[in-house]
Amino acid sequence: MKKVVFFSHSQALGGAELSMLDIMARIDRRGFEPALLAPGEGPLKSRARGFGVKILDAHIPPRLLGWQRGPFVRGLPVLPAVDSVARLAALLRSEKPDALYTHSQKAHVLGGLAGRLAGVPVVWHAREILAQPALRQAMAALSRLLPSRIVCVSRAVSRQFGRGAGDRVAIVPNGIDAALVRRQAAAIPRQAVRRRLGLPPGAPLAGMVSRIAPGKGQNVFIEAAGKILESLPDARFLIVGGALFGEEAYWESLRSGISRGRNAERIFFTGQLDRALPAMNALDVMVHCPIVPEGFGRAVAEAMALGVPVVSARGGGIPELIDDGVNGLLVEPGDAGGLSRAVIRLLSDPALRRKLAGAAMGKIESCCRMETAVASIENALKSV
Repeated sequence: MKKVVFFSHSQALGGAELSMLDIMARIDRRGFEPALLAPGEGPLKSRARGFGVKILDAHIPPRLLGWQRGPFVRGLPVLPAVDSVARLAALLRSEKPDALYTHSQKAHVLGGLAGRLAGVPVVWHAREILAQPALRQAMAALSRLLPSRIVCVSRAVSRQFGRGAGDRVAIVPNGIDAALVRRQAAAIPRQAVRRRLGLPPGAPLAGMVSRIAPGKGQNVFIEAAGKILESLPDARFLIVGGALFGEEAYWESLRSGISRGRNAERIFFTGQLDRALPAMNALDVMVHCPIVPEGFGRAVAEAMALGVPVVSARGGGIPELIDDGVNGLLVEPGDAGGLSRAVIRLLSDPALRRKLAGAAMGKIESCCRMETAVASIENALKSV
C-alpha cells in the first residue's frame, strides 16, 4: 500500500483542483492511501472528505499564499517561505508518505523543497504554461532538482522543461468522465437554465465557462459579442464563473463596462457556480478565448464531451484537443473580429454545429478517458 499526500496551496475549485479531486476519488484504494494537504478550510477539503480522504493542514502564511508572480523572486516573502518549507518537511517526516504529489506552482516549489528535506519523493503534476521567461527558466531549473517525476497535461506543457527532464516526464491529458459530465449537465434541462436566466426562448446563446481573470479573455468575448450582435441581433451571451484568485477588480471593470454600454440586456453574468455543467449544456456555442496559452483547457474538454460546439483561441495545449474545422474552430488569441466571425458561422449553421459536436465527443472519448488518466497517474506513483 502506497501512502500518497496530494498537496495544493489553494482551496478554490479551479480546473487544477477539480482534476486533483477526480484523481483522489478514483485512485485504486487497494494499492494507494490518499491524503489531502492544503492550508485552511474550504471547498477543496470539504469535497475530499466526502469520499473519505484523510485531511492534513498545511501552515502557509497568508502573505505567502497571496504572493503574486512578477519576475520570479520580486517581492517573494523569503522568511515565510523558509518557515513553510520547514513546517511541511516536519509534517512529511511525521506522516511518512511514500510520495508527495503537488498540483500548483507554489506547491511544486514548497513541496519539492520540503520533500527533499524529508526524503520523500515528489511528483509534480504540471498544468500551466508559464508566461514569464524568468519564471519558466527557474521552474525548468528546479525541475532537474526537486521532482522525481513530472506529469504534464499536454505536450505544450512538457516543452517548458526541456531535455533536462528526460524520461522523468509523462504526458497525461486530464481525464474526463464523459458519462458523468453528461449526467450532471442534464440535472437541469437546457430550457430550464434559460428560463432561470431570463433568456428569450430560442435565442442563439454563446457563452464562456471560466474563472474571471484577465488572462482568460472575457474582455475579448465581450468585444466579440458587440460585433456578433450587428449580424445576429437576437443573440445572447453568458459569462459563467467568478473571480477565484483576487481578480475582483477585473470582474468589476467588466460588469461596469457592460452596464454603461448598449448591450447590457444581452450579456449575462452568473457568478461562480458550484455546478456549471447545466449552464454549459444550455449553450449553442461554447467560447474559450484566453489571451495567454493554457496547458489543457478543462472547460473545452467538458464542452466537447457534452456535444457543445467550441470556438477557442489557438495556443498552448488547446490544439491537442481541437482539430480546426474537424471537431471545433480555432481563432488567434485576442482577435475579437476572428472570434465573432467564427461564432456567427456556427450560430448560423446548425448542420455544422452538429458535425463538429459529434466529432468532438469522439475525440474526448479517445484521448481523455478518465480510466486511462488515473491508471497513468498510478503508474507514475508506482515508479517513485
